[in-house]
This record gives sequence, C-alpha cells and structure tokens, in this order.
Amino acid sequence: MAICICVFHKIADEPILYGLAKASATTARGGYNDLPEFIAAAKFLAPPIPYVSNKPTLQSQFANFCHNNQRCVAKLFTFNASTIALLRAKAMSDDVLMPTWVEAVTTLIWKCVILVGVDTGTSKLVNQVNIRRRFVPPLPNHCVGNVVAVATTCKDENDGSDLTTLIYYIRKSLSELSFKYVDKESRDEAIFAIPHDFMELTKGQILGRSLYKLVACVV
Repeated sequence: MAICICVFHKIADEPILYGLAKASATTARGGYNDLPEFIAAAKFLAPPIPYVSNKPTLQSQFANFCHNNQRCVAKLFTFNASTIALLRAKAMSDDVLMPTWVEAVTTLIWKCVILVGVDTGTSKLVNQVNIRRRFVPPLPNHCVGNVVAVATTCKDENDGSDLTTLIYYIRKSLSELSFKYVDKESRDEAIFAIPHDFMELTKGQILGRSLYKLVACVV
C-alpha cells in the first residue's frame, strides 16, 4: 500500500508536511498521547502585506519553463549513515568543527557540480531553511505555515572548491541568516523580505544564471 500526502504550499511547508506524516503514523500505532500540537504560525508572526495581481507570477513562469525544457533531469542520491559520518569527518576544519549531515551532503553535491565544469565562474548555492528554531524566542516546531527562508552561499571564481572551504561558506550564510531573527524589529524586516528573496531566486533560474537550489530544508 502506498500513502501519498499533498498540501497547498500557501498553507504549509515541508517541515509541517513531514510532521503530519509522522503524526499520522503515530496515530496508526495507537500513540495518541504523543501527538504534537499544530498551531498557526500567524499567531507569532507579523501579518502579511496585502497584494493582489492578475499578472503571471515568476513561480508560474518557472513551472512552465521546467515543463517545457527537455534538458531538466531529476536524480536521487542515497547516502548511508557510515558514508555521511565519513563525509562529515572529511569536511571538518577549525572553522567548522562539527558539520551537520545536511551541510556535509550539500557541500559534496555543490563541489561535484563545480568540478564537472557546469559552472566556470561565480557559483551560488541556495538552501531553503526552516527558520522556526532560529527565532528569538524560537517558534514551536509544529507551527503551521510557510516559515522558510532562503540562504544564498556565494563562491567566486578564484575561491577554493574543496570540502572545507565550501562548507565554511555554507555555514557562514546560515549563520548570517540567523542574525536576522534575534529581535522583533530585524525579524519583521527579514520576514517581509522572504517573498522578495524567493522571487529573485526564481528569476535567476528562469534567466539561466549560475544558481543551484537544494530543496532539503536545513533545520
């Protein structure tokens, strides 16, 4: 039996989708006392800016671009626990003492893309980041909504492409993202900037810029 879950992205993001799947499995096992409480993220965040437009959005243009572009290829890579542990050890340095498994795997994929010659100049990597735990104070893990931001990591042509260098750049971009949510004033400003960041990301992909997007949400 295969069970599929589909959610409208204006309502929830990937972390909540995973949480719903896990809660459903917990219920099926009879663990009713272990269910999380799903709360609307809107209770904690600033209200959205009203905006209405009948023009095609960049997101819809990008969807059409992907569907009409025969060069788009999807591949699945699987890393077992021992491989990830070895990769994390190789990526360790004085700047990044304890790389996360997401950082290590992301760095390896980015490095491979650079080495095969797809990108010969400035390279940009975009991570979608779950920012619930990056707020001060942090938001509940199961607050429903789109509580995701983008962290863009840049590497110039003359910068190194080894694991330790690339993972340092990724860690730096994630740290800089966290600084945006340390107080209410900067937090609200950062939240209002999230739609603009996503629009810039989509625009870059439509125009064929050197921009690589990893869909895994970084916790």
